[in-house]
Amino acid sequence: MRRIHAALAALIACVVLVGYFETIPSLESSDAARLPEDAARRLHLSYWEKWGSFERDACQAMVDDFNQNQHELFVHYINTSEVNRKAMLAIMGGDPPDVVGLWGN
Repeated sequence: MRRIHAALAALIACVVLVGYFETIPSLESSDAARLPEDAARRLHLSYWEKWGSFERDACQAMVDDFNQNQHELFVHYINTSEVNRKAMLAIMGGDPPDVVGLWGN
């Protein structure tokens, strides 16, 4: 029984250490290839959306068109699954996305 407790304690310690030392990625690093030259002067917004397949491609094209045709905002399109659940957790955690496309139930 002591080996199991020691193994569980080691596993918990590893999880805590990984969580502590893991760096939080920035929106800018996730869209580095899409950032325009004037990106530093723009307000950056995160947009979470649930769509997959051709809808995802259409949303990305819409966001790219928006980003290219104005110079005040830059939208980071983030495609995610379980968007309702993740948005609720992000809101409760105090770090929600700026815009989120939720399922209408």
